[in-house]
Amino acid sequence: MAADTLAPTTAWRALWQRLAARERVAVALAAVLVGVGLVWGLLLAPALATLRQAEQERLHLAAQAQQMQRLARQAEALKALPQPNAADALRALQTATEQRFGQAAKLTTQGDHASVTLTRVNAAQLSAWLADVRANARATVQEMRLTRDPSTPSNAAPLWSGTLSLAGPPS
Repeated sequence: MAADTLAPTTAWRALWQRLAARERVAVALAAVLVGVGLVWGLLLAPALATLRQAEQERLHLAAQAQQMQRLARQAEALKALPQPNAADALRALQTATEQRFGQAAKLTTQGDHASVTLTRVNAAQLSAWLADVRANARATVQEMRLTRDPSTPSNAAPLWSGTLSLAGPPS
């Protein structure tokens, strides 16, 4: 068995000895180049790519952390506000709906729940309205079913239609 394992090594040594000195240098140089290429491709290049991306990833994560801190401060500020009574909350909801949407929205209420039906409103209006409703009426969206208006031109901002169900401020 020992002779079997020595046979390939002996064969390589014999082949090496038959090569001219110039050929041995060329084969050794080729082996070094292949080794350097493997070290670069498997070890160094991935590490350098990670290092290059680390700063960008750190900046992205820092921006996310700032956003989360801003949202936490906003939530704390909302918690600190006095709870509006039901009549004030309803007035704030009606005012925000009329100011932001005009005739494009229909508001119906039942107890501390409200339903808003929207017809062809843009996302900026909807976003501003949601911020108003959350801050002033202290209402939260329970369900939102919106569809994109198919008649909106492809080069224009999409318009949305649908219904939103809101719950009033907690008692």
